[in-house]
Amino acid sequence: VDPDGEALIFQLTVNDTDGLEGSDTCIVNVTWNNLPPIADAGSDQTVSEGSKVILNGFESSDPDDGIYSRYWTQMFGKPVSLSDPTAVYPSFIAPDVEPDGDYLIFQLTVTDTGGLKSTDACFVNISWVNQPPIADAGADQTVAEGVPVTLSGSNSYDPDGEIDEIA
Repeated sequence: VDPDGEALIFQLTVNDTDGLEGSDTCIVNVTWNNLPPIADAGSDQTVSEGSKVILNGFESSDPDDGIYSRYWTQMFGKPVSLSDPTAVYPSFIAPDVEPDGDYLIFQLTVTDTGGLKSTDACFVNISWVNQPPIADAGADQTVAEGVPVTLSGSNSYDPDGEIDEIA
């Protein structure tokens, strides 16, 4: 039945051997039983730092009265900004992480039109991306022949680590 329920009316008629008849009715009230929705936050993901990540709540469902709302919450990890926490497919940019990587946890809460809720979580594993070092051989120089020249690579750097060797 739908959320308003339904009243079913039954009539019973009986006859005796002399042809006399009697009847009565009864009402059976059938009430609606709202089943909870099923939240599905999608598969866990592994992404590189700096990449766009799209969460997936599309497989969430409700067996009877439909989904009223979705809401994504970050439960763990470096804070990120979701494009729209009420969307089926919110997105964010994976934060920079240390060489060992890191992970984030997101929880999807689904509410049906009857107010029942369900949650599911997904992990987003973030891999570190090693950036190449920046070489700086210094300014161009003009010198007379036979004059000692000093070269310097001291302004070279590695944006995410240390320079191992200068050659």
